[in-house]
Amino acid sequence: MFFLMFPGLASSAIRSRYTLLDSGMRVANMTTTHAGVDWSVKIRNNVDERLYLYIEVFFVDKDDLTVDKTTKRIDIEPGQTGEASDIYKVPIDIFGKITNIRVRIREV
Repeated sequence: MFFLMFPGLASSAIRSRYTLLDSGMRVANMTTTHAGVDWSVKIRNNVDERLYLYIEVFFVDKDDLTVDKTTKRIDIEPGQTGEASDIYKVPIDIFGKITNIRVRIREV
């Protein structure tokens, strides 16, 4: 499950400049002190110009409260699909609270 926020869109009649195609997370590795959370976000550019985007990934708990977050910048060519991904290292006590991710996309 994910939540997508489109800041600045006042109406659903406005064509979005990008589309979130997929997002997800999984445990990449774990030690006694830290866990590596492998997250990925796939986005399609819907316009005829290059998009410069900040992808904010919020790691949330069961109540959808933010436990931790990370940010990554990607550039997507016109009509193409881009993917942002990373392995994010979190302390094991914080990792135990993470149940999902929430994604926010902002243009640079």
